[in-house]
Amino acid sequence: VGNPAALQGWLKQHESSPATHRAYAKEVERLCLWCLHVLHKPLLAVDAVDCAAYRRFLAQVPADWIEPTALPRQHPAWRPFRGQLKPASQRHALAVVQALFKHLQGAGESTNQPMFRGTVAAIGATDLTPVRRVLSDGDRALLLAHIDRAERTALGRQQTTTALPAGAAQRRLRLVLSLLCGTGLRLSELVNASTSEIRVDMTLGQT
Repeated sequence: VGNPAALQGWLKQHESSPATHRAYAKEVERLCLWCLHVLHKPLLAVDAVDCAAYRRFLAQVPADWIEPTALPRQHPAWRPFRGQLKPASQRHALAVVQALFKHLQGAGESTNQPMFRGTVAAIGATDLTPVRRVLSDGDRALLLAHIDRAERTALGRQQTTTALPAGAAQRRLRLVLSLLCGTGLRLSELVNASTSEIRVDMTLGQT
């Protein structure tokens, strides 16, 4: 699929954050598997047309690439996806790909400029979510664990000197985090949102 050392070198830069490293490694593996099994070409040979095709692939992942249960990596029935990706997850995957291609070009691994331009075009200037602003599942779990500890501490103290009941601030933070991660709302939209505007779409399986 290309130069394994170059890929590992890029991933190694993110080892200080295990959650980010896992998230990036997952996206790199998915891309490499797609290049191998769909394109039948190495990663460094990807062009602008291929990048657009990968965006379509992420928007509608084929059923034979999905394994709903978390099987061990070495299991014959293992697949790289657990279900269809939500729009935010698609943007995150493409942003990781863009960062990878940019690194490979900067390292002199490839001078294939259409590869990088194609990725940018596939993401789109208006919907690119910078990787550094995306919360992985691990990051979100860490934040929720911190909020849970803070709530338990507040409940244990049972402070009565504030207008809010003990633990209310933490429950509010948990709600805000769930809304931001589950809906993709901008901060300005979240501030102005009301409960009457929130609904669950059972068809799409997302809020």
